[in-house]
Order: sequence, then C-alpha cells, then structure tokens
Amino acid sequence: MRVLLTRNTQHNRLMRRAIEARFAHLSPIIFAAPLLEQVAIAEANDALEYLLSDKYIDDVIFISPSAVHFGFDRVYEFMKLPRFFAVGQGTANMLKVKLQKEAKNIEVIFPKEQVGSKALLDLPEMQKVENNKILIVTGTQGKPLLENTLNQRLAKITRWECYQRQKPSGLSQQLKDCLLDGLDCVFLHSAHAARHFLEELPQEVQTQSILAIVGANSIAEELVASGWSGRILVAASPMPTDMVSQLQRVTTK
Repeated sequence: MRVLLTRNTQHNRLMRRAIEARFAHLSPIIFAAPLLEQVAIAEANDALEYLLSDKYIDDVIFISPSAVHFGFDRVYEFMKLPRFFAVGQGTANMLKVKLQKEAKNIEVIFPKEQVGSKALLDLPEMQKVENNKILIVTGTQGKPLLENTLNQRLAKITRWECYQRQKPSGLSQQLKDCLLDGLDCVFLHSAHAARHFLEELPQEVQTQSILAIVGANSIAEELVASGWSGRILVAASPMPTDMVSQLQRVTTK
C-alpha cells in the first residue's frame, strides 16, 4: 500500500504514526510532499493596527491553525476578550495552547461534530449577530462563505489577512518521485492543496486508480470539478484520526 501525505511536517508525522499503527500488516510505503506552505505577510501587523484603530471588536474568529500561528499574538496584544472562536478542533487546540500561556479563563468556542465555516455558522452563538463587530483572522485567498453569511446576518465584519499560502519549491519533482511506481491513496486537507496537487500531477498519471481521502465536501467538489476520475472519500474532519479511519474502512472490506 503506497500512501501520500500532503500537509506540513508535524501533521504528516501524526498521520504517519496512525497509518503505521493501523496498517502494519500491509507494510505501507508512506511518502510526504507538502502541497502548501504558509508564510507571514510582512505588512500584516501594520494592517491590523490600521483596521482596529477606530473599532471595538466583540468577537474574533480564527479560520485555521495557521491563522492562530501567525495572528494570535498580535490579536491578543490589542484585545483581551472572554472568548475566541475557531472553525474546528485542530484550530481550537492550537488556540487553547496559546491561551494557556496567557489566561485560563478564556473560552474557545468551535463546532464539535464537524469542521469548517458552515459548521461554525450553525453554532447558536452565530445566529443572532446583528451589529456584532467580528474580526476574522485568515489567510489570503480564503473562501468568502463565512464573511458573506455573517454580513447577511447583519454583523459588522473586519477581515485581517495575516498569512499567505504558496506552492513549495520543488513540489513537482517530489510528486514525480512519489508517483513513479504508482500510488494507492492520497490525503488532501484543503481545496487549495487539491488544486496544487492537480496542477503538479504528471500528465502520464491516471487518477482512476488513486483513492483520494479528503477532509471536507468542498475538497471533493474541487476534485470532481477538475476531472478527478478516482474514488473520493470524505472524512468527518481533517484530523488525522478521522482521515485514517476512512482508509481503514476501505482496507477492511
């Protein structure tokens, strides 16, 4: 069984451990080729100071673990709120680690059953937000669902982009090396990463034999729209346990 992991080094390490533990009997061959790298936006700190110069913020939403990594310290300098929002458990976990160093009485609210903007928007706290001033901490090229929906609910939204996503150098050669002798499964955790994977996929590679395990329906839709011909399974969340559980379902049938 040949498997490709596509997130950052730390996340891939967790995925590798989970796969090796569950599928040792299949002697899995595990490759890693991160499809995205996030880098801080140099002007972001000045931009935040300008955005908040005449605003009081009621709530802050962190859109990803990277938003916490690149944005939390600066946000916390400006505001000490009783709660922060996260779009999923991975983002919430990183936020809690950050908050433990600052204050233990700050609540982190996030969707427990699902992950993503839609799940966050379904929370009771997101229903009556008229005139609430909400800061969304995000990266560039993020999808507008969260912002658009909160605007429709008459919240007053401020968007702060503190990092940008880019394609790692050498990705094309990494994928060629991984795919040289065929691939059984690829894990994809975002639509942006899926686009990078498809852009760098060697032309001679046929996707009908590759199982794609994805962390959200939006990623599956991205693959289908791009002509993916292989099987696609959607995990309950992009967390390693949920993603690997989908592979276990297939291999035990």
